[in-house]
Amino acid sequence: GIILIALIFSITLIIFFLVNLFVTRPLKEIIEVSDLIRGGNFSKRVDKRFGAGKRNEVSVLSMTINSMADEIQKLTTGLKNEVYAQTKEIQLQNQSFLNLLSNLDQGFLIINYQGQIENDPTNKTVEIFDDNPKGKNITDVFQLNLTEKKAFHKWLNHVFKGVMSFKDLIPLAQRRLDNINGKVLELEYKPIFVGKGWGKIEKVICVI
Repeated sequence: GIILIALIFSITLIIFFLVNLFVTRPLKEIIEVSDLIRGGNFSKRVDKRFGAGKRNEVSVLSMTINSMADEIQKLTTGLKNEVYAQTKEIQLQNQSFLNLLSNLDQGFLIINYQGQIENDPTNKTVEIFDDNPKGKNITDVFQLNLTEKKAFHKWLNHVFKGVMSFKDLIPLAQRRLDNINGKVLELEYKPIFVGKGWGKIEKVICVI
């Protein structure tokens, strides 16, 4: 009886060891690597010994996880490089555009649908307003009274709704400022459309 119990105990230990070696440990590692991948961390792979030379479910899953991690890492790296290159190109274009505007004898304000000024100012713009207007509302920069502010925001609302053509709305815009820091300013407006063509207006440029 004792020998039988000892034999059963030994077999149980062997089974436990084999299950731990070939199932529990690789599954634990597969879960760990999967969690890392989900968090954007590609620093670890499932140990190759769990997939090498075997054709069971665990080994296939191990190799699949590693292959998937390699592919996702490659795609992620490529995407990051593409985003960096595109961002760099846009930054260079914006800088070139700003340099061009800085050499013109005009001020420029780029506003969104709320009238907030979003662009970095040219030297001429700062000179005109004796201030950096970025982040401010254009109606405040123009020193409009309450009635004029309401009219300007109503005009902007029509512009961004796109019910009427921008050209037809121009006569309704604020076209002149008679006393801004002792200056008389003439105003022109240009639309910036979303994407290519003549679609929805995304921003408006005010040329001063």
